[in-house]
Amino acid sequence: MNSGHDLKTYLINLDRSPERLKFMKEQLVRQHVDFERIRAVDGRKLDMHQYQNACITPGEIGCFLSHRIAWRTLCNSSDAFALVLEDDVHLSDDFAHFAKHAAWIPDDVAFITLETTHQLIDVSRKSKPATGGRILQRIIKNGTCLGGYIIRRDFAEYLLSDEGFSMPVDDWVFLQRTMNAHSLYQLNPAIVIQNRAYEGPSQSVLKSTIAGERMRRVWPQQSFWKRLNRMLSKPVEQNIKKLVDLLMRRETVKRKIGFH
Repeated sequence: MNSGHDLKTYLINLDRSPERLKFMKEQLVRQHVDFERIRAVDGRKLDMHQYQNACITPGEIGCFLSHRIAWRTLCNSSDAFALVLEDDVHLSDDFAHFAKHAAWIPDDVAFITLETTHQLIDVSRKSKPATGGRILQRIIKNGTCLGGYIIRRDFAEYLLSDEGFSMPVDDWVFLQRTMNAHSLYQLNPAIVIQNRAYEGPSQSVLKSTIAGERMRRVWPQQSFWKRLNRMLSKPVEQNIKKLVDLLMRRETVKRKIGFH
């Protein structure tokens, strides 16, 4: 585990509104959590000629750049970790247990999603203990958003080494190649939830959840051994990847992460 004095909270004031800042400050002050405000980049004021090859909107570029400021601030500090919050999230009553030190974070963890969007995500069946009776499960596929997360300094350096702006920042962080190469974890249950999910699932969230549930229903229709037997009847070259995927599924479970 890590030392107890190397985690700092950054608040990205994305909306740049005093109302949102006040809302977040009240939550953090109530739990005696010190924080540093990160002034967000207003995408509407950017010179878009610099980003003419980007496939995302000015607002999404501004959000991307704002998170990069938080990562760079961590890398320029003496801290090993940063806890990053966007300015439209609700915090659990025990949020402070996770925000005041990094002693509870396992040494091999590069990134921890603290939030839930009520979507199904693929996580490892195996888990690591976390403080407050919660667990950490490695994200295998379908990571969530960046409303609240903890990031380790060397992983922040890795993200900063790539100037990609081809997709929104939350999609980019959870690229499959990144999750395969680094230890990205989900805190379960979550301690952060964005306002739109807190008030009730949006239409897009419901669609994603239903699609995930359908996949979960279809896959277990046959036992592992029956599927393996069917695969062995085909040419070996066609089955290597399928066998790896099949074995991986035995170690993976779909979860809809709760919040409290």
